[in-house]
Amino acid sequence: MIWFFAIVDVIGRRDLGWFTELVWLFGIIFVPLLGTFIYFLVRPAIPAVRENGPPVAGMLYQLITCTKRAIRLTQSTSRNAHAS
Repeated sequence: MIWFFAIVDVIGRRDLGWFTELVWLFGIIFVPLLGTFIYFLVRPAIPAVRENGPPVAGMLYQLITCTKRAIRLTQSTSRNAHAS
């Protein structure tokens, strides 16, 4: 589970360059335990304010936002299916 969050965190970061993201992904995917552990120990701090968005409270904020969107989408799709 933490391995998945590390991958999502690396991909979702806009402050890391493409080469840095690539190196982190390589380490996290090919050396999962050690790569994930090292990433969470030395990763750069999350910027206080994201461009074109609300203040970032970390991975939990992103996870909750994505979950809410998925729930809304699922509910609207099921309502449309029942209405037919």
